[in-house]
Amino acid sequence: MALAAGLMLVGTQAKAQLSVGAGYINSDLSGQYNGHAEDRVNSTGFYGGASLGIPITGWLAIAPGAYFTRISNASEDGISIGSFSHSSQTRFVETAVKFPLMARFGHHFTPDAEFFAYAGPIFQLGLSSKTYTDSNTAIGGTGASTSGETDYFANNHFKKNSLYVGGGIGALYADKVILTAGYESSVMNLYGGTVENTSYRRANVFVGVGYVF
Repeated sequence: MALAAGLMLVGTQAKAQLSVGAGYINSDLSGQYNGHAEDRVNSTGFYGGASLGIPITGWLAIAPGAYFTRISNASEDGISIGSFSHSSQTRFVETAVKFPLMARFGHHFTPDAEFFAYAGPIFQLGLSSKTYTDSNTAIGGTGASTSGETDYFANNHFKKNSLYVGGGIGALYADKVILTAGYESSVMNLYGGTVENTSYRRANVFVGVGYVF
C-alpha cells in the first residue's frame, strides 16, 4: 500500500498537499488475562504529525501520514489501620508512532467548505509502554518509600508493533483549516506473552485540528 501511494505521488506531485495536525485522544484498553475478564482502563493523551493528500479524482484522495501519540493515566490507592499506613501512586505512559494510509472521500458543499469521510489501516510502531509506581509505608510515624517501573514492551506483555483500522469525518475550510473526528480499533491481539486465553484490544476516539500548506 505504501508503494502504491508512492507511485501515485510521482504522478501527482503538483497537486499533493501537505497538512499538519494535532489533537486529543481518549483511549480504552479491554481484555482478559488467563480467561478472566479485566476492567477497562481509560487513558487520555494527544497526537501530532503530518499527512500528504494525494488526489486521485475530484472526490477521492489517498492520505498517507505519520503521527506521534502519547496516552497516560494515573491512579492512587491506600490503607490506614491504627499507626500503620500504606499508599501507592501508579502512572501509565505509552508513546508510539502511527502510520495511517487513509482513503478520503470529499465533497464541496460551498466554494469554501468541503466535508469528507475517511477510512483505512494504521500501522503502529510502539516506542515505550511503562507503568511507574511509587509507594509509601509508615508504622508509628516511621516510614519508607519505594519506586519502580514495569516495561510492557520489554517483558512482552504488549506487542511493540500492531495494526489498527480506523475512520472518521472532517471538514476543510478555505482549503486551509481542517477539523477532524474519528475512531480506530486494534485488529490484532496486543498481548505478546505466553499465557493462554489472554488477549487485549485498544480503541481510540480522537478529535483534532490541522492546517494545509
